[in-house]
Amino acid sequence: MKNRFAIIFSLCIALLVSVLPSMALAELSPPPEPDEVWLKLNKDEQRLQVMLGDYAVVHYHNISWGRGGIGVKQRQGDKVTPVGSFRIRWINRDSKFRVFFGFDYPNPTYADMGLSKGALTPVQHNEIIKAWQTEKVPLQSTALGGALGIHGLGNADAEVHQNLNWTNGCIALNNAQIDHLASLVSIGTRVLIKP
Repeated sequence: MKNRFAIIFSLCIALLVSVLPSMALAELSPPPEPDEVWLKLNKDEQRLQVMLGDYAVVHYHNISWGRGGIGVKQRQGDKVTPVGSFRIRWINRDSKFRVFFGFDYPNPTYADMGLSKGALTPVQHNEIIKAWQTEKVPLQSTALGGALGIHGLGNADAEVHQNLNWTNGCIALNNAQIDHLASLVSIGTRVLIKP
């Protein structure tokens, strides 16, 4: 009986350890202002929502995300779309994916995790924190990866987009959706990606 209890207890701890980081990363703080426009990715409903305060005002369905799923991003190349709260820090309107809205990933939470796991040097960690504090683009070429955001299809295959999560960690909309989104967001817009 003790052995069964130990196994169940170990499984519960393992579940908490795997879920808690993504819950902590996916907090939106401070809460949105009533007139704040921000974005929320709802994985379970497979949609990106444009929020106004606490209200969803636009829903983009049939979106795609990273081939590695949505979760706690561990390293460059894992193709995971990172959970967490980010801001749009740059916009490339000449992207091969039509329009690209770049995130301030890695944010301080990811930088702290990267430093504790040895994926970042103290200098890289400090540069990321400083960029975040000054609302700049953080380092994009560390072991944690970078160049993540929301983009359109450009000339990518619309059928693949409709049937698969195909990106390297970004959120992809079709071209009509990204054009519409471009009229609603700007640099500084918050993006919440929930597990």
